[in-house]
Amino acid sequence: MPVKVKLKFTKGSLKGEEKCYEQKECVIIGRLPKEDIKDIDNKNIVIPKTDTTVSRYHCMLDITPPSVIVRDFGSLNGTYLNGEKIGQRDTSLSVEEARKQQYNEFPMKSGDRLGLGCDCEIELDIAIPQYCADCFCEIDQQGFTNAEHQPICANCHAKAEERKKKDEKEKLDEIAKIAYDKEKRNNPKCQICGEPIPLDAPAICEKCQKDPIKQIMHLLFRDIKRSGDVQQIAGYKHIRELGRGGMGTVWLVEETKTGEKMAMKLMIQQAAANEQARKMFLREAYNACQLKHPNIVEHYKSGRSGDIYYILMEYCAGGSVVDLMKKHGGKLDIDTATHIILQVLDGLLYSRKVQVVSILADGSEKNVVGIVHRDLKPANIFLSDTSSRPVAKIADFGLAKAFQTAGLTNNTVSGEAAGSPWFMPRQQIIDYRYAKTDVDVWAAAASYYNMLTGFYPKDFSSGQDPFAVALYSNPIPIRERNSKIPEKLAKVIDTALIERPEIGIKTELQLINEIEKAYRSL
Repeated sequence: MPVKVKLKFTKGSLKGEEKCYEQKECVIIGRLPKEDIKDIDNKNIVIPKTDTTVSRYHCMLDITPPSVIVRDFGSLNGTYLNGEKIGQRDTSLSVEEARKQQYNEFPMKSGDRLGLGCDCEIELDIAIPQYCADCFCEIDQQGFTNAEHQPICANCHAKAEERKKKDEKEKLDEIAKIAYDKEKRNNPKCQICGEPIPLDAPAICEKCQKDPIKQIMHLLFRDIKRSGDVQQIAGYKHIRELGRGGMGTVWLVEETKTGEKMAMKLMIQQAAANEQARKMFLREAYNACQLKHPNIVEHYKSGRSGDIYYILMEYCAGGSVVDLMKKHGGKLDIDTATHIILQVLDGLLYSRKVQVVSILADGSEKNVVGIVHRDLKPANIFLSDTSSRPVAKIADFGLAKAFQTAGLTNNTVSGEAAGSPWFMPRQQIIDYRYAKTDVDVWAAAASYYNMLTGFYPKDFSSGQDPFAVALYSNPIPIRERNSKIPEKLAKVIDTALIERPEIGIKTELQLINEIEKAYRSL
């Protein structure tokens, strides 16, 4: 049974109703306008208009079972956590002015009460299943504990008893070994042939000292045994660190057998993760390993070694697009940026149509068509080399969402909890879990905008809450950021970044054609 987050309405028009979440969700609560509740599933919470103290966009819950974080969205009548106000706009501020304020995040725990004004109240219930501390299977009835007094299943208890008997036998063997070593010291033998030697003689008898073949075989056998004590992840050794991100560190590694250089992403689990969630992350990583396209960073293999998860990937010597932008003063010229984004769109076009075999929770397989990235940005676009016309490659397909959903990271930075709002359309925030491929097309246009101007499409510089900016504000026309952008190309980019009532350009192929047409006219 997975961790379940339940929201129980204890007051208001929805009193008695419940909402249950088992995966990562961004849940917006409020009297949402019609354009936001059309064609979306019921994971967001629409409060009836009869609850007049609830704002249209009252607050947002970032749910990553078992973690729940709440943030007020500048509500008129305030958001209350266990009776204490955690957010509200000043009555002297208009809705537009309030949206420019920065609002804090507050963690919630099971049993907490969330008040939306005085008309609506929600109680949080987090149901965490009991897992065996040794094998992580779910325990129906707790009856056994390990040496650290942690709950374990009956099977692990039986194994522990077997180990206990084995340990007792090893103790007896150790006593026997001590007695044997004492006897050996009193009656030494040649280390190679085993023949008796005098007490004060060398460890190898005179006969073996005269046989170099025996000595070499002895040394070789000894070194082989010693090398067995050294274990490395998947047979690779670290060379140097390439960078750090929200999911862990990336290292340049070398395969010990071939000397081939690759990139390895290392991720350390957090205590909140359970075995079911970890398996889900490895399934998502398995999906990414099936993507084979020149404009997608190839994922060779994934797995775990103890508490460390790893993904072995293609090494891109040119670094990320962010690195390239820094080398060129913060932005790129039109030729370079266009060369990169057209390749990125080719990779996205492939990912939308590709068929992969997905392993389900019960171990069965299912054919799935199309993978949504959900976190496309310049930092996730890598370059094959440092030449003027490198091959652009997209990294981390679906892994950011899977990593967070699996509970393998803690959310502490505002704006990082559900992705990168700087490159997210409002549709992705409203319907995060079921985001379609058009959100990746929008993110590609936003990345193109960023490469050409050095700015994000929306104004995040005012100190306003980043999710509020992504949700409420409109992109700034690109020529206001960089007047040198040709009008035809600017029109394509501005059209692609339209969000209301829907995303302006929905498919990769359409955006490719529009960019190429405008670029040819330069």
